[in-house]
Amino acid sequence: MDGPEWELNAYKNLMFGDFENPQKAYLKLSEVTTLIPRLDQALDLYNSDNSPMNLVFFSDCIQHLARITRVLRQSRGNLLLVGVGGSGRRSMAKLGAQMVDMKTF
Repeated sequence: MDGPEWELNAYKNLMFGDFENPQKAYLKLSEVTTLIPRLDQALDLYNSDNSPMNLVFFSDCIQHLARITRVLRQSRGNLLLVGVGGSGRRSMAKLGAQMVDMKTF
């Protein structure tokens, strides 16, 4: 046997989520460049109802947001976000909650 028939790099940036689809189906997400305008719309919606946040969406940020929304959609879903101060934990949690129609307090 020569090894696997697939390349690890082909799956390196693979992301799944439900915020790209209006039916809220959990599917493979598009490339980051395609997702950014949709996430900017979600951020604009958040900013219209709450104190404005200024966020920049990049690959790692989108991956974390996909995880946050996935867990929050689960029954009794909860998270413990760990990281250094100023890394965007609170902002991502607030935006993720808004995207799954939850209120933060």
